[in-house]
Amino acid sequence: WSLGVRTTGGFGESVVDDSCYPEVARNLRSFVEDRDEVPVVTGYIGHDGDGRVTTLGRGGSDLTATVLGAAAPEGMAPFFAEVQVWKDVDGLMSADPRLVPRAAPVPFVTFEEAAELAYFGASVLHPISMLPAM
Repeated sequence: WSLGVRTTGGFGESVVDDSCYPEVARNLRSFVEDRDEVPVVTGYIGHDGDGRVTTLGRGGSDLTATVLGAAAPEGMAPFFAEVQVWKDVDGLMSADPRLVPRAAPVPFVTFEEAAELAYFGASVLHPISMLPAM
């Protein structure tokens, strides 16, 4: 039951190999369309070229979500129309609430805004998790 998220690098520091996207997309389609199953995917885990289990490090679960969202065979649209990353906090804030007492939740952000916030230190998102969505 592997979707085929292939990585390079060692334990806790692996990077997703972009060339695995078509395989991931084919496997997702197979689960849903051919088998009529709903895949429940654990994030953070992949495998290297030799089949050894690897972990992705900080932001790995979010990275897995964006990889699934970006995965598509060449010439085809991605399997998912959007990626939603759910967190155990109220959402992105207008500022760090520990430093700015009047910080408020931001109701909606574009991909570009989320990537910029992550790049400049928003701890709710890790910049690497945004890469597949670019």
